[in-house]
Amino acid sequence: MATYKLTPIGLHHVVMKSAPDPQSGRSEPILCIDVNGEATVVTSLTSYFEDNNARGYEWMRIRARAVGLFYDYNTRYSKVYKTKVTPLEMMKKFGQSLIQGTISLRDTEDPLDLFWPPSGVRTAKKLVGALKEFVDWCVMEGLVGEQESYRKSLISKDEGGYMKYLYAATRIQTKSFFSHSIDTKKLALKIQKQAEEMILQTDSSTIPTVKGAKYFPSWLIPDLLKHGFVTRSKDGVEEENLTAKFITVIHLFGGTRISEPFHLWFHDVIPQTDGSCKVILSHPSDSNTDIIGEPNMKRRLYLAMRGLLPRDTRGLPKAYYSGWKDLAVDESLQCPVFFLHSSAENLIRNMFFKYLEYRQEEMKIYKKIHGVEHPFLFVSSQGKHAGSPYSMAAYRKALDAAYDRLEKKFGYTIPRGRKFGTHPHGMRHFFGQCLTDSGINMKVIQKAMRHRSILSQTV
Repeated sequence: MATYKLTPIGLHHVVMKSAPDPQSGRSEPILCIDVNGEATVVTSLTSYFEDNNARGYEWMRIRARAVGLFYDYNTRYSKVYKTKVTPLEMMKKFGQSLIQGTISLRDTEDPLDLFWPPSGVRTAKKLVGALKEFVDWCVMEGLVGEQESYRKSLISKDEGGYMKYLYAATRIQTKSFFSHSIDTKKLALKIQKQAEEMILQTDSSTIPTVKGAKYFPSWLIPDLLKHGFVTRSKDGVEEENLTAKFITVIHLFGGTRISEPFHLWFHDVIPQTDGSCKVILSHPSDSNTDIIGEPNMKRRLYLAMRGLLPRDTRGLPKAYYSGWKDLAVDESLQCPVFFLHSSAENLIRNMFFKYLEYRQEEMKIYKKIHGVEHPFLFVSSQGKHAGSPYSMAAYRKALDAAYDRLEKKFGYTIPRGRKFGTHPHGMRHFFGQCLTDSGINMKVIQKAMRHRSILSQTV
């Protein structure tokens, strides 16, 4: 399975990761642009991130990349072509170059020397939309103003000039003799939508009108759980990847997002005497530890005492980072996982007892290396990483290996990826589809899937 994709490479800009903040441990992208041979930090973008510090690192990285790529395109275009181009035309050309790439299909030459591969409509709209959001913030902060849109020949010799040009490129002025009788709010929304469509004029037949959610194929579940995670050790003895299998069971029968099990602590799974089992999702940093026999404190502090950060902290290494989406939590910043059937709870209960024994052995290795244990439930068993918090990348790899084993054992082909439902998020869709097919009330489904809004599950 491919682990790379072609993307534009910065020519006159670079996006770096800041040092972690001493208090929160979060990092932010820093955009530097080449101004007369000197690397200059785009301070307005840094301020933008400070104003949106609740956003994730990936959200910030996309905006830094968008601003940097437009700077590259504007710089190269002004050097190669001497003709004057309005900012709006420049933005249109930028958008089309993102979609189609800058390399000629005839002779594989690129007059701009950018050598951007085609990114597609979806990526282009994401980047152009990110530019517009940033510019809107700049207007609110007074960094640029309405007067800038009339200056059509601004040259990006410094950050200030570039920001004014960027503002002009994303704005279309509209005047009307009947402005006194127009609802200005509705007009503003209409103009904004028209501006977005004018910037990226694409073939509408390539844009789907219906978006469907693919769910995990039910016929595959018995084979996957029985045979998919069975491996052979070096001495030929059959073993089972308990970690990947346990996470898969929680995904399928609890409808969790791919990142959520990686935030579970060892005591967040609570076996019940009647054969059922509770699984509680807690906010990674601001919920309480609630560990019996230990002082109660915020999870952030508990982790800090062990040299760790909450796994949703911006800028963490990929092997440790795990995202966190806003769940419908209660006042304790927790929410339960609901299961499709009582037999699923019983299965998870039994797997939990077995997994604790496995985890205990791995944690001995971790403690020997680090001098202290960590509270995360799922752990790695890979050499020097034994006992370390299990990564989402390791899970994806284990799931893909499980598919390979099934294909080899049974001779069928398992299509991979989101559009076939075999991606981990397809398991969450399977959970929601089962509830829908069972005629469950929409509000109950909202509760079971931990959605803040009922609209989130409409697809």
